[in-house]
Amino acid sequence: GGDSSAVATELDGTIIDVNDAFCQITGFGREEVIGANPRVLNSGHHDAAFFSTLWRELLEHGYWSGEVWNRRKDGALFAELLTISAMRDAQGQTQQYLGLFTDITQLKRHESELEHTAHFDALTGLPNRLLLADQMRQAMAQAPRRGQKLAIAFLDLDGFKAVNDKHGHGVGDKLLAAVAARMRQVLRKGDTLARLGGG
Repeated sequence: GGDSSAVATELDGTIIDVNDAFCQITGFGREEVIGANPRVLNSGHHDAAFFSTLWRELLEHGYWSGEVWNRRKDGALFAELLTISAMRDAQGQTQQYLGLFTDITQLKRHESELEHTAHFDALTGLPNRLLLADQMRQAMAQAPRRGQKLAIAFLDLDGFKAVNDKHGHGVGDKLLAAVAARMRQVLRKGDTLARLGGG
């Protein structure tokens, strides 16, 4: 949220100027970044191919827009929606680049939480029916290609209703979580354990 952060750079990426919003979002002071390269913000999240594509589009079209993960001065990661534009003179020659970005970290975290909620059981942390179906489709497609067999086992906890009735749902929930944790410990790396009930 808040104002757009702005950064102006030379053609080689050297920072010429930044606005106050840039300093607030990144934690860097103006004097720390002027003369530096935007690499000071590099999060390590993007590979060389990402940046070469960005530069290619910038050189070809004079414009690039997308989501970038960067790092604040204190080392904390932040997500930004970034637009870079080529600033041209009257002859159409690019003189400098202007980058405008807004901090979308909270939005990305919220997206991630929603995605997790949609695919994982809240009580046990196991994949739910939706994620299991997706992983089964992948496994069923891969197994024949790799010459492997695929096994699916359905487990039911006998006497579980009695635990809920006698000790209450709170104890029943703890039992389910404990059983899930123990089963997860004995599985191999390629195995999937999911909970079909309980939302």
